[in-house]
Formats: sequence, structure tokens, C-alpha cells
Amino acid sequence: MDENQRNAQLENEINKYDLHSKIDLSFHQLTDYDMNIVIKQAIIEKQCKTLLLNDNLISSEGATIIANALNNNKTLEELNLWNNKISDDGVSALARVLSNNNETLRSLALGQNQISDIGIQHLAEMLKTNQTISRLWLFSNEITDNGVKILADVLVHNNQNLQWLDLRLNKLMTDLCFDSIHNILKYNRTLKKFWMEYCNLSWQIKAKIREIAQNKEDFNFGA
Repeated sequence: MDENQRNAQLENEINKYDLHSKIDLSFHQLTDYDMNIVIKQAIIEKQCKTLLLNDNLISSEGATIIANALNNNKTLEELNLWNNKISDDGVSALARVLSNNNETLRSLALGQNQISDIGIQHLAEMLKTNQTISRLWLFSNEITDNGVKILADVLVHNNQNLQWLDLRLNKLMTDLCFDSIHNILKYNRTLKKFWMEYCNLSWQIKAKIREIAQNKEDFNFGA
């Protein structure tokens, strides 16, 4: 299939969706080159509320294109980019826009995107000012104990909006992140769902964290 046929196929698929609907373009082998079509038809013309772009081939370049489209966007509420290749550079572009210019997006899924503590720093800066994002998915990345500390600092001292946080399958998280997790559980008042299964924590530390989490009312914790 040549590029023109591929583009026509993508355009036709997006055209099938209704205005303000959920548009699912997952598992479509989409690349950065396809993002301008996605932006024009799905975000601008269809004004979709949910956009699923997971399990594609989008890099930091494509994430930057998406980020630019989120400037002053008033319709998109959920963006799923997990299992792409957006890396820390892509996170930087998204975080920069979401820090100041977006008041709509509530759920951001960035799992399995080669994100390190550098990307976490960008997200933490965003969470200091963003007033709308309540669900953040960061599973299966390259987040270390220091990245958890960065998140803990912002969730304890700055952010009062985040309700769901997914850190599962970050294998670089160890027992050394215990104090950071403890601080989140003790001092944050908005988080309702917090998952960190399949990280590199000992069963003793997991047990201690579960015991602390049990004292929080209306709270779902996984470790």
C-alpha cells in the first residue's frame, strides 16, 4: 500500500465517527507522518472527546504535533498514547502545553513510552499548574526511585487534582522509594486510585505500604 492509499484509508476511517465521539485509532501502525491527518480530522473537525492512539509508532516528533494541537483545545478529555515511542522529548512537549494552555484534558495515558525521570520532571512541573488532569498512566516506563520522589513532592505540596496514578511495571523502582510512597499516602488528599504492582519492591516493603494504605478511606491501592 502506497502512502496516498494509506492516508485515504485513515481519512475514511476517521470520517466514520460522529462528532464529539470516542475515536479509536489504536493498533493502526500510525507514524508521526499520520499525525497531521489525525489532528485535522479527529481533533479539529470531529472535536472528539476521547482519542485512542495506543500501540502505534508515534515518536517525540508526533507527540509534539499532538501537543501543538492541544493549545486552547476545548473538547478533548482523554488522550491515550501508551505503547508508542514518545520518550522524554515528547513528554516535554505535552507537559509544556498542558501546563498553561489546556483546561479540558482529564486523562493522559503515557505507559510504555521509554519515559525516564527526565520526563517525570516535566510532568511534575505540569502538575504544579494544571487544574484538570485527574488520571495519569505511567506504567512500564523507566522511572526510578528518584522519579517517584519527584512525583511525591508535587503531589504532597502542589497538586490537588490528580485522582488516579498508575506506576505499575516500572522495574527501576525499588525499596528506596518507600519514603516517597509513604508521603503520598499520608499527605495527599485527592488521590483515590494508586497502582504500583510488578515494580522491584520487596514483599516486606509492599506489606508496609499496604498497611498504610488501608487507613485511607475510599482508596484503591495495588502493590
